[in-house]
Amino acid sequence: TTDSISTSEVDATTDSISTSEVDATTDSISTHKGTDSIPKDDQCQFQACIGGDYCSGGYTTGATCIDGYCRCQNNPNRNDCTCLAKSNGCNIEIDAESSAGVPTFEGHPQTTYSCVNAVENINSHYNVHIIANYEGDGHHGFRIHNTGTTYVDISVSGNGTVPIVLLFASYEPVNWILSITSGVAIDRVLLSSYYLDKSAVTTNSEVTNFEELTGSGYGYGSDTGGGNTLQLLQDMSERFGPVASFSGSYRADRWKIKIEREEGPTDFIPTSEVD
Repeated sequence: TTDSISTSEVDATTDSISTSEVDATTDSISTHKGTDSIPKDDQCQFQACIGGDYCSGGYTTGATCIDGYCRCQNNPNRNDCTCLAKSNGCNIEIDAESSAGVPTFEGHPQTTYSCVNAVENINSHYNVHIIANYEGDGHHGFRIHNTGTTYVDISVSGNGTVPIVLLFASYEPVNWILSITSGVAIDRVLLSSYYLDKSAVTTNSEVTNFEELTGSGYGYGSDTGGGNTLQLLQDMSERFGPVASFSGSYRADRWKIKIEREEGPTDFIPTSEVD
């Protein structure tokens, strides 16, 4: 039986244009081309400057134009070449083979922004995984913020006891529909979105706690078009400890996520005790 955790209000609204929307539109056209992968040797040419010296999203990333490309030099929390976030061992990469998640849209692979933290960095009290889109399906035009849908197939393996925490983040409103390995209980599901009141999570699994987040960002990996992935990672790390994995894409109507359940200490802190 599919249990609805929160309701989704599907009504198209027209809002005033925000800077993040303008940048996101530019970003989706110029940078995110679905099946295009960017070789590591070319990642210093990840984002070309616009109009000679403008870096889309630079107000968030601190990027500056160097030799025609946007760079984040001398920033310990950003990759020098790509300006992608780095936080507590979670270093976002583009189309990494190690990604815990594979996104598709209308059956086609999408560019993935991801990290899988090293075992020695992973929090021993919580197994935290973030899945993020800028948008799901069903978004029909600029400034029209109707609720889209993203299906998430989550495969959980291992016999560990560490509680699993899942965070779903988006800019546009999304109804996340989860299909989780039978018999696996999720300790906590978190939802973050710019349009939080029109977003929802529906799941076939037992969920102990559900929470809507405000003020924690909604980045999907690349912060060139709105959102703040670094803030999202830092907020989650401060609350639960280092994130085990991050899987993000500009657009996805389906994700396939693999989670390895880790062994935990006998004195782990229940999520309910986390502020």
